[in-house]
Amino acid sequence: KISIMKFSVFAVILALLALLYCLAFLLVPVQFVEQYGSHLDANGVQIARLFGGSLVGFAVGNWMVRNQSPASIAARIVLWATGIANVVYLVVAINGIRNNLINSMGWSSVALHALIIVGCIYYLNTKKAAVAAA
Repeated sequence: KISIMKFSVFAVILALLALLYCLAFLLVPVQFVEQYGSHLDANGVQIARLFGGSLVGFAVGNWMVRNQSPASIAARIVLWATGIANVVYLVVAINGIRNNLINSMGWSSVALHALIIVGCIYYLNTKKAAVAAA
């Protein structure tokens, strides 16, 4: 079986990405969002910081399952949560681009969310492959 990337590497990458975005939304939300051609008022800053806080959960969850098999129940739960959240993020990002709420930088978010979704699907299917081989 050909493996694209070890699950531990994928989980660490997801944890680091979540942590970086978390810090951006918590510490410099106005400057971060301006990179996407959008602006935040005081209410928007509050919502951005709440979103940043929620990303802590993804960072911790992915970090905690980094040494597990992707077929483990814990890893599968984190993969499902990460995958579903990124489907929502992908839809929101595309909607923002279509409605001219964010600039072309938004396509980087679309690509990132799409890659995360593909990775989650790939590792969620590893259990099926392991069961079929047994």
